[in-house]
Amino acid sequence: MMTTLEEGIGVYQLREQRAWRELFFPTVWLAYIIRLPITVLQRAGIRPSDKLVTDIYGRLIQAGTLILIVLLSIKLGVTIPWERLITYFVK
Repeated sequence: MMTTLEEGIGVYQLREQRAWRELFFPTVWLAYIIRLPITVLQRAGIRPSDKLVTDIYGRLIQAGTLILIVLLSIKLGVTIPWERLITYFVK
């Protein structure tokens, strides 16, 4: 029993060290943010299917790409001709 207890303590200490390092990795933060919609659905009691997960991740990637393009365009000084776009889509 002592051996099992000592192994458990060792696993806990290793996980504690890893968790402290993960606190400072932006990739871990990004993974948490990407996983957040699925976590919310699971805590709400909904068991997301594979199709739902794929749809959520697809939409997140599309939204992230759109935001990245918009921010990059603003940074580069690209202006958007709103009047021309509105008249094009209203036609």
